[in-house]
This record gives sequence, structure tokens and C-alpha cells, in this order.
Amino acid sequence: MRNILLASSFNATMYDTISTKFQAIFMTMQEGICITDLNGTTLIYNSKLSEIFELAPGIIVTIAISDFLDEPQKNSFIEALKEIANGKRASFRLRLKLKNGKEKPVEVSGTPLLTKHQEFLGALLTFIDVSQLEHTRLELKFQKDLFEYIAGASLDGIAIMDETGQITFNNAEFNRILITDQKDDNRSEVLKNVLSKNNLTVTKLSGDEVFKTFIERKDGTRIELEISILPFQTNEKSYNFIVLRNINEKRRDEDREIKLSKLETIARLTGGLAHDFNNIMTVIRNNAELLKNNQGTDCFNADIVLDIIEASDRASSLTKKLLQFGRQEAPKLQYVDLNECLNNSKRYL
Repeated sequence: MRNILLASSFNATMYDTISTKFQAIFMTMQEGICITDLNGTTLIYNSKLSEIFELAPGIIVTIAISDFLDEPQKNSFIEALKEIANGKRASFRLRLKLKNGKEKPVEVSGTPLLTKHQEFLGALLTFIDVSQLEHTRLELKFQKDLFEYIAGASLDGIAIMDETGQITFNNAEFNRILITDQKDDNRSEVLKNVLSKNNLTVTKLSGDEVFKTFIERKDGTRIELEISILPFQTNEKSYNFIVLRNINEKRRDEDREIKLSKLETIARLTGGLAHDFNNIMTVIRNNAELLKNNQGTDCFNADIVLDIIEASDRASSLTKKLLQFGRQEAPKLQYVDLNECLNNSKRYL
């Protein structure tokens, strides 16, 4: 029998009886399994038990479990075997003292193995490495914490609903969208009402579902939701992974992005126009400066030239402001004299 180690002293008739009945168990179980006599000496055991006791693989030997226990544990172990021999089940914890000096905690469960005439054949013991269980527990805790962290950072509402319609997990965004509270038992009812309005119940969620719906929240606001549902199964139980997305907020975000994109386009366009406008005003101002420096003719009007230069300076200032807007720079604030600004504007009125 593969993966099963048989003591050389084991009665062949007993082996045939046990192998017929327990071959499937010995071959498939991930726990260490053995059959012992009343002294705790193994008659038959699988390779997983060898791993737990850290014995060399493939060696067919009898394991005296008592040899791996201190005196107090030996006595309690023998007493447990006696209870099993009397037809009782037993569960207890042992701390094995391995040959390499290490200690290993194990959980043991035992049941009597009887012949068809109800004669005691041996104690069927199952050993579970507690340290391995602790490693598995820590790994599961890490995965759970990681999932809760990702769900907590999500901008969507996330919840897990069991087959009875009860919410077993949800993130803060889920509460915010539906305006519920983490301690509010009404969360499940609120979500079930949303599903029922779309002719969906927990039992009908047999496949992936994506739909949009309107809901009225406790504060009276009406929002549009996009709901995604993904059924999954674990530990022989059915669950639904549910994602809520607030369409109103999604549209506001999209509108905000469109407006920002338009502003960016306008800024680039403004910057380009400002450069071209500045080039034109530079030509006008330079020619006005030439006129100012050549005031020889009788028809020359100095005031007109000064107006041209002043207007060019204001146009240059406007160009700088447009370029500042195009670069999205912070505006530079300064004090101005309103009287001076009004007096300068009178000539254009």
C-alpha cells in the first residue's frame, strides 16, 4: 500500500482488515494517521505521520509514541488510549519531543477501531501539526488584511453578501454611498431592497450581473448606481461579491476632467496668441519710438506718438498676463492707484 508504513510485527489478518476499510483514508488524508495498540505503539501509519515526527522517509519501523513524550504526557496519553478502547472518542494536545531536540505541538483526535464482532482492534489516531496550522492562520490573516486594505482604498463601495442575504463584509465607501453605518444591521436590508427593485434576489444571483438603478437614500437624495455582482463559493458556502459605483459622482468626475482639459487647451491657445500679439505690438512700439526721435516736421503730433507708446506698453503688460495664464502660474498681486488708472482711461472714453 503506497504511502503507508507497516510494522513488521503487524498481524497480516489485521492488516487485510484495516487496509480494506481504511486504504482511501490513509492515501488521501493530509494529516498524520496511525493505528496504535493500548501502549501507544503504532501498528500502521502513513507517510505524513513520519513527516510530523521528522523520521527518515521510507523506513518501515514501529513508532512508540510514548518515546516522544515526557512523563506527565505519557500518563495522560495512555489514559486517553484506555478511554478509546472503552469505545469513547478523545481529543487532546501533545507536545512532541523530537529526536533532534526540538519540540512540536500537535493536536490528536482518536476513535476506536473495532471488528464486526465489536472487538477492539486498535486506536485510530489523527495528528495535526499545530505549528503548520499557525502558519496557515497567519497566511490567511495576511490575505484578509490585504483584502481589507485594498477594499478600504477603493473608490467604489465593496461588500460581500452570504447566501442568506447578510452582509459579512463591506468597506467605508459602501456605507457612504448607501448612507448606512458599519454597526447598522439595516445595511443588508438596504441592499436587498435595491436588488428587489431590479427583480433580483439573493437566490437568483447565479451568474455575473451588471446593471444600473436609481435609489433614494435616507437623506432624501436620489442617486444612480452601477452595481456589479460576482458570485463565488468557498467552504461549501455561496457568497456574492458586490461593487457599488455612484454614477452621479462618476459623471461629476468626468465633467471635471473635461473642463480641466478645455482649460488646458484654452491656456495653450492663449499662450500662442499672446506671443503673436506681442510680436505685432513690438513692431508698433518700435516705429512709434522712431517717430518720437524724429520730431522735425510741423505736422508732427507728439501726443499721438506718446499715446501709441503707452498703448503698446499696456498691450505688452496684457501679453505677460496671458502668458502667465497659459503657463498656469500663480498670479502676482500688486497695489495700483485707481485714480491714475481712471485718468489714463479718460482719453479712450
